Amino acid sequence: MKSSGSGHTGLQSTDLLAKRLNALLADYEIYYQNLRGFHWNISGDRFFELHAKFEEWFNDALVKIDEVAERILALDRVPLHTFSDFIENADIEEVRDILPGEECIVLTLEYLRGIVQKQREIVSLAQEMEDEGTQDLLTPYINQQEKLLWMLRAYLGKEDQSGRSAGSHGNRRTVRTKETGRKAAFPVGEDAGGSEDEADETEESEDGERSEASMSRNTGQRKEGSGTRKNRREAVTEESTR
Repeated sequence: MKSSGSGHTGLQSTDLLAKRLNALLADYEIYYQNLRGFHWNISGDRFFELHAKFEEWFNDALVKIDEVAERILALDRVPLHTFSDFIENADIEEVRDILPGEECIVLTLEYLRGIVQKQREIVSLAQEMEDEGTQDLLTPYINQQEKLLWMLRAYLGKEDQSGRSAGSHGNRRTVRTKETGRKAAFPVGEDAGGSEDEADETEESEDGERSEASMSRNTGQRKEGSGTRKNRREAVTEESTR
């Protein structure tokens, strides 16, 4: 492993790299515990899907925690291993109390943005040091998490470059699924229209209009049928008279 181009000796570069990795490790530990809290305490109409997703994500974070710690050990340095050290060195803050599902997703998005940025910086330092091991460890993390960031933005109905806050609470677009005809609510952006209640009112109004139109057609058909029968009776009477 060569010294970095920043003027650090090989030993100093390794110390700096290990320090950056330990900061990343601290972020992962708090991220992991927050995800567990979301998994346990999630509430709302998306409980089942998000409960399972948070479990998937904290299990993935647990694997990464172990791998980052072992990389620090491979550099002959000591990984952080106490909660006080994790809290002191992490940029991610611990959260407490039950949170609505959408707010948990917004926080997860923010955490991942910071983690990805930190990993990019570490990979850049590792490239300067020609440390292939650290690069090979973190580059797949970045690829995987950038895809997840895209999916989280899509879930929230936001574009990352829009400049709008990712946490627009309560806005839903209510549509009918093509397969079942049942209503399904999807989160949308702040500029995407009214609330779920407004959508329901619109739908009820449309249903009422369709019902009124149907009644009008039925009434017209009955009137038309009645008129036809009357004409036939008059024609029979006239024929009998002749």
